[in-house]
Amino acid sequence: MLEARTNQGAPVRASKITSLPEDVKPLHCRYCASKVEGVGPYFRGKDGPNPTKVGAYFRLASGQRHEAGCAYNPVEVVTGVETGELAC
Repeated sequence: MLEARTNQGAPVRASKITSLPEDVKPLHCRYCASKVEGVGPYFRGKDGPNPTKVGAYFRLASGQRHEAGCAYNPVEVVTGVETGELAC
């Protein structure tokens, strides 16, 4: 996910992970109250012939799951596609 939010609801872009002050943490999913953590940019396959830069992103914090109605909840998304409530 490329955007999270603070406790106050302010949006935070993943590209700003390295410059975030500690007092804005914990961060939350853009669509639910689940806690997320930032992963800074890095190179995948940096020892090989074709390194690939992976941009910064947010992931669920350890032990967290997206809430039932969250747009990032995979069970909700798959169920919505199967029932026709969500188009893919």
